[in-house]
Amino acid sequence: MTHLPTNAELMSIYAHRHVRGEMSAEELWKVSVRELRIYIHSLKEDKRNCIRDVASIRNEIVELQAQQRIERDDYQNKLDTQAEHITRLQTEVDTWMKCLKSQQEKTEKEHQDLMDDIEEWRGAAAARAIQMDNMEELMISERNKYNAEVEALMMRIDAQKDEVVNDNQLDIDRRECASSTKKTHDTFEDFIKEDANLKTERNTKISEIPIPEISTLIFNNKYGDGKHYSDQSREESGEFIYMGQKKGRNDPYIIPNQTLYLDRSKNDMPYVYRGLITHKETINPNTGSGATYKLTLDTTHIYKGIHSGQILPLVEGVPRGRGKCCMKRSCLSHLQVEAKDSLCIGILRVKSI
Repeated sequence: MTHLPTNAELMSIYAHRHVRGEMSAEELWKVSVRELRIYIHSLKEDKRNCIRDVASIRNEIVELQAQQRIERDDYQNKLDTQAEHITRLQTEVDTWMKCLKSQQEKTEKEHQDLMDDIEEWRGAAAARAIQMDNMEELMISERNKYNAEVEALMMRIDAQKDEVVNDNQLDIDRRECASSTKKTHDTFEDFIKEDANLKTERNTKISEIPIPEISTLIFNNKYGDGKHYSDQSREESGEFIYMGQKKGRNDPYIIPNQTLYLDRSKNDMPYVYRGLITHKETINPNTGSGATYKLTLDTTHIYKGIHSGQILPLVEGVPRGRGKCCMKRSCLSHLQVEAKDSLCIGILRVKSI
């Protein structure tokens, strides 16, 4: 049976050949180290390949590091830019908030000053009216006194006719009566002129006062379900209790001197304009079932020619039908405003047309 000789067997064969002189020492050396040289050569080749792979990998690593450095710098620049932009926006917001707060305080102060002037003029007008009443009573008293004096004088003249009284004395009495009458008449005329001038000045001042723009309408059913509506009368000025919305979303829009109040008796009846809300006070805050407010109503307020107690009838041409809110649309048409919210709610934001 034949088999391939091992390295040891080959070396033994080559040694015998060298002993017998068939192979020189150099040939024996070459044959002995041939496998080793082949293995060394393959190792060198592997080393060169490894060096090439390491160099290639090192170049890729350097490129990746450079790309990562560029991307990192780019992201950092973007972050810095965004941070600067946010800081600038925050500064602008703070500036605008300060301006808004200052403007709001200024507006509130001006509004309070105007309301104080109005109250002062109202007080002056009331005092003037009382003075007019007192003056009228005084004039009536003076007129009655004058008439009594005239009657007494006439009776004295008639009584003295038979006694042949001195004519000069009669003329003096008559001149005294005429002088008293003229003095009283001149005093009344001066008072009338002064009152007319005061009324003209008051009307001029009031006409110069800017009227706040109406921003909210309250549509209330006086005979509602008893939960969110009150049955109190709105026909006169004064305070009344009002239940806000259950969620209270539009309750903050009830702004004094910018809110009109309307109500009606039944759902199929037209609304009635009642007046202007001049004050708002929270009695019970909203805990889930609606807040309770105390509102002050001014029925003397006239809005675009519409007086308190005036019915706002259905307007021809408005959409009718279930869910169309034709009565509210008619009210908006009469008041010359436009709704900013859904017409299904009772506290409705509006704007002038």
